[in-house]
Amino acid sequence: MKTKQIQVYEFKELKPKVREIVIEKFRENNDYPFLHDLLTDRLQELLKKNKIKGEFKLLYSLSYCKGDGLCFTGRFDFKDFSFTINHNNNMYYHKHSTDIFVNEDFYEEDELKEIVQEKIRQEREEEFKGIYYKICDTLEKEGYDYIEEENSEKNIKELIKINEYTFRENGEIENL
Repeated sequence: MKTKQIQVYEFKELKPKVREIVIEKFRENNDYPFLHDLLTDRLQELLKKNKIKGEFKLLYSLSYCKGDGLCFTGRFDFKDFSFTINHNNNMYYHKHSTDIFVNEDFYEEDELKEIVQEKIRQEREEEFKGIYYKICDTLEKEGYDYIEEENSEKNIKELIKINEYTFRENGEIENL
């Protein structure tokens, strides 16, 4: 058996250029393990705040590419109306990649009542869509903010320090 000795370095001992490479590798390999939970919890809070009840599926792509964004689908109850949101695109996950439908199950036989109900339905649909788009915008921004924070140099250095990572001279992580 052979014994081979290698030198390992703490992050602060690496050359500045190598430290930059290490930070970039951490950014490239970051899979944001808590992003989905964060966005799911916030979506639940925002739905409750807006008095919207329902089950949802959260869809997003936040990688700074064309078509990126966030949307959610499901069936929801809002102010005595029921809404269904379906995803309509196989490539994109932004707020406009959905169709929002009012479930029509409340019409009367009386023509005057139908006219009034249709006006109320239209108002509720516009109100619901406005809230939906605002929630999507809010969550998308919070998702990108989270990613920015996770990829910040300060955060990566803290992660390296907490985990007591050591490196070879070229920046390769020794103790992963």
